[in-house]
Amino acid sequence: MKPLFSVIIPTYNSASKITRAVKSVLAQTFKEYEIWVIDDGSTDETRSVLEPFGTQVHYHYQANQGVAGARNQGAQYASGAYLAFLDADDWWYPEKLERVAQAISAAPEVGLFYSQVDFFNEAGTKLWTYRSEDRGSRNYHTLLQRDFVLTSSAVAKTDCLTQMGRFDGSVSPCEDWDMWLRIAWRFPIRLIPEPLVAYEYQVTGSLTSGTQRWVQAHDRLLDKVMTADPDLTPPLRRRMRAAIAYRKGKIYLAAREDASALHAFQEALRLRPLFWESWLYWSVLKSRLLRKLLPQRIKYALRLPEAQP
Repeated sequence: MKPLFSVIIPTYNSASKITRAVKSVLAQTFKEYEIWVIDDGSTDETRSVLEPFGTQVHYHYQANQGVAGARNQGAQYASGAYLAFLDADDWWYPEKLERVAQAISAAPEVGLFYSQVDFFNEAGTKLWTYRSEDRGSRNYHTLLQRDFVLTSSAVAKTDCLTQMGRFDGSVSPCEDWDMWLRIAWRFPIRLIPEPLVAYEYQVTGSLTSGTQRWVQAHDRLLDKVMTADPDLTPPLRRRMRAAIAYRKGKIYLAAREDASALHAFQEALRLRPLFWESWLYWSVLKSRLLRKLLPQRIKYALRLPEAQP
């Protein structure tokens, strides 16, 4: 009998974290699932730390192809009606799949489910809860402007993902956002409004590394979406361009490239003058005194580099 869920966990040199992710799946209160760990060319002890799980985990090793290639391989092997994605350094709460199964029963037409997510630092301290959005029939238009679907919370109907094609490694590391956009373009997507996932926030592994790679990926994604959807209205195109400029500003800011960040926020404001988030960051960057006087809790909320955990 085929399971309802195929859990796909791509991993690369995450031997110290992968067992936590797998154990969080095995601890699920809902048991109709299979687990596929796609080892994307690890050179550490990933294989050996997974051996004690035996047949509870399907393990596949492949030459390094990047996370898009690993997820595509997992989707190819999967037999479940839904694909549940989990990154190797994150973990699920025990009721995650049960809540999704309930949501599926209530709305089988939905192509993608996602939830809110708790952020933790590497010491295991909770930092904040990411409050994702659900705009109903406007989810696609909202998703054009910001990626509010965190991958470890995403559960996609296998048939929908198959129709939309494979994860596109050419827009990596934005391949997830690209996939959620393609699904939302054709199918309803829906929020499960509670935290079901723990995301490990790593400063050194986030936007501070490979800055130009991140920026160029956003440009490629913008070009791809504009070409793929000729029905996008001029206002929506401007809003997406503004959103990409804002996102690039955040990337530069995290990398402590303040001049480039300021330029990106200015571009966002040129395209969308009432973009209040861009106004906020532009003001902080424009005034060193303002940035210095901001309370630490505000700096932390804005994810300013000096406020990072």
